[in-house]
Amino acid sequence: MLSDLLTKTAPKYPLKLHSSGKTIYFRPFLVREEKTLLLALEENNPQGIMKAVANIIMSCCEDVKNPMDLPIYDIENVFLNIRAKSVGENIHLNFKDEDTGEIIESTVNIMSIKLDKDPEHGEFKITDDVIVNFRYPTLKDFMNENVDLSTTEGYYNLIARCLTSIQTSTETIDTTSYDLQELKDFLESMNKTQFTKILNYFKNMPKLTYTVKYENSAGSKKSIKLEGIQDFFGLPSVTLA
Repeated sequence: MLSDLLTKTAPKYPLKLHSSGKTIYFRPFLVREEKTLLLALEENNPQGIMKAVANIIMSCCEDVKNPMDLPIYDIENVFLNIRAKSVGENIHLNFKDEDTGEIIESTVNIMSIKLDKDPEHGEFKITDDVIVNFRYPTLKDFMNENVDLSTTEGYYNLIARCLTSIQTSTETIDTTSYDLQELKDFLESMNKTQFTKILNYFKNMPKLTYTVKYENSAGSKKSIKLEGIQDFFGLPSVTLA
């Protein structure tokens, strides 16, 4: 096909995955791939955006077999790097200052967006005889219909899906094949102190962040904290510095 002539000669760039340290290679995305993403953004459909991003990563990265299995922070990092080589390293933002009503313009260089912390191993000693192991959420978890982070139940569903094993003094239980409700029942059998350890692991999981600082016409110094793909392409919230 004629389109293959351009795809085969596209440049490839190396990128290290934060989760595994593995180096992958990617090419810039194509016009048709970008079009799918833009349509999802126009519809303001979070699941549609995530699916479009996964499809772009699948098409552009020769070493990623299934983007759905990557932690969300790897997904964000891979996609932003693909975007940088496809459209340019700068993202131009326009937003309204809540106090003055003026339109603030800012430019963010993608290469300056960093992971806020290193990934941690999710092993927690719950009692003298019980140790639980969790993984960070993947894109597949966020795409699941039972996961809705705007509700408490949906957040618990996400945590339960990420429980990988339970170690006791006599055995190691692989929990990946257990029913979701049974996993939630196990989580809810913990006391407050035990569950807080787990909750903090998820609340503080690595994420890509960037802080935009500016001064409005009234002389007030403010900052905008960007987190995740949708923030970098949507309208961030303004907070006082």
